[in-house]
Amino acid sequence: MNATPSIGRRKTARANVRITPGNGTITVNKLPIEAYFPVELQRREALLALTVAKLEGHFDIQISANGGGKRGQAGAIQL
Repeated sequence: MNATPSIGRRKTARANVRITPGNGTITVNKLPIEAYFPVELQRREALLALTVAKLEGHFDIQISANGGGKRGQAGAIQL
């Protein structure tokens, strides 16, 4: 399956998100999400859509985030 990247923006932050079927591996700027977002609240905000849809652990997600701060980037990922 060829994944098309999606773009989310919040203030000056921008996130390109590529979702493929998998086992739940999530990377942000080539780092595990726990390393990129050490604050749990930011991780929960970024992954809220997956949580609400009950799809956690069903997809591998590769994210490229830039601009703004960590909170803005988490919001851009969520969108």
